[in-house]
Amino acid sequence: EEPALGEFAPVVLTGGLALPHDDDVAARAAARAFAAEVAREHGQPVRVEGAEHRAITLRELGLLVEHVEEHSRSWVGRRWSAGAWREVRGLKPEEVNLYDVNLNLLARLGAELGISFSELFARGQERKPKVFLSHAWSHSLLQTYEALVQHAKDRGYGEDEPIWICAFAIRQHAVELGAIEDSPFFKALKATAMTLIIVAAEGEGVLDRSWCALEMNLAMVEGGAGYLTDIYTHHEGEVQRLTDGLIAADRHRNNAGGKARRDGEFPFAIIERALKFALADTKAAVQLDRDNILQYVQQAAGAELLDATVRARYFVAALEAVVKAHNGAALVAAGFEALGRSALPRLSLTSAIGEVHAHTLVRSLPSSVVEVLLPGVEIGDEGAMLVGTFLSSSKALTTLDLNSNKIGEAGALGLSKALEVNASAQPLLQPDRRRRRGRPRQGADLAQSQQYPDRRTSRLAIRTAWLSKTG
Repeated sequence: EEPALGEFAPVVLTGGLALPHDDDVAARAAARAFAAEVAREHGQPVRVEGAEHRAITLRELGLLVEHVEEHSRSWVGRRWSAGAWREVRGLKPEEVNLYDVNLNLLARLGAELGISFSELFARGQERKPKVFLSHAWSHSLLQTYEALVQHAKDRGYGEDEPIWICAFAIRQHAVELGAIEDSPFFKALKATAMTLIIVAAEGEGVLDRSWCALEMNLAMVEGGAGYLTDIYTHHEGEVQRLTDGLIAADRHRNNAGGKARRDGEFPFAIIERALKFALADTKAAVQLDRDNILQYVQQAAGAELLDATVRARYFVAALEAVVKAHNGAALVAAGFEALGRSALPRLSLTSAIGEVHAHTLVRSLPSSVVEVLLPGVEIGDEGAMLVGTFLSSSKALTTLDLNSNKIGEAGALGLSKALEVNASAQPLLQPDRRRRRGRPRQGADLAQSQQYPDRRTSRLAIRTAWLSKTG
């Protein structure tokens, strides 16, 4: 088994892997040339205290990618082969990972200039990050860049928005993390609005690293209803995405089906691995770090809640595929059980999964959920009444989409009564007697919004549900 190099890599790596020797003249010259080139455009680097303030931008990461594409063949890498770490020279750009970048550039910049990569560009200015990147260093640098470019398009931020990436924020020649709450990972993620998790093939890296598990806990469990956690990977040359709810393109086109298509294309091998996630199974290069992370998570919300939330996040996105899997019955049962115990804030599903699974899904909704999008999943009248049961007690739900679910009058009445008895809600169901061209009569229009003084969020928007007797 390949031993972990850790979530970060200091100058001397775990297992005695040292920085390339000083006689690697070409690599040293290339690192100095890169720093000089940046200085010509951005001025001499100025130190920024506090690694949590050292975000970089897509534009700056693009310059690094260009440098790698030009110079990686003169770099030295380390690869696990035949039970030992072996030196590899002449790396192709697509082979370069962050361990290689650190060995050949980041640690050199630190050793010679005493700075991180971010400090080459920041001109001494603190940068509050918008996005936190959670990933394994073994992932390809070029693929990481491609995923971030896609994420920027999906979430509508530009190439100059600050992104926090540990390798480029921490001074790699002198890594000091401190206690969990004092670590730059903790502080940086708490300052962001969203986290992008990049998962390698079959969940390698992120799903078995303790530091990544901590980041998932901070984002998925502690982040709260307004925090977004997206999960990307590369598969067959494309960026595949599990987005946290809808993205800008979906909302612009009023098309929740776009998310369903993305979810369906996500590699099932990763889903299977994620359904077995357990904090207790994760590893860290430093045993003390692992012990501290497990202790923090247990005291913050509990390992069981993190395990359930991670599993539920992947399960819901791939529910249709899970149902069809050869071992689907066991996975479905485990997935619904995890969903009910999770802290999931958003749930979106647009595939017809059949009434039995749709009803179980509704019964398994966690109390934490604020947004439920279930258009066309075939919940029917019985499912609508189950939704009503959930609505009658929910204090968190703010958005519900039951469009195209063949809900008749009985289901509509069940929803209406649930809203009437909800202590914090006003009745939302309003009769709609209008006949719309080319469409059956609607029994009710569920699009009205009301104010809820004692809720964290003040709007409950329920999109129109089909209520014709004929279905």
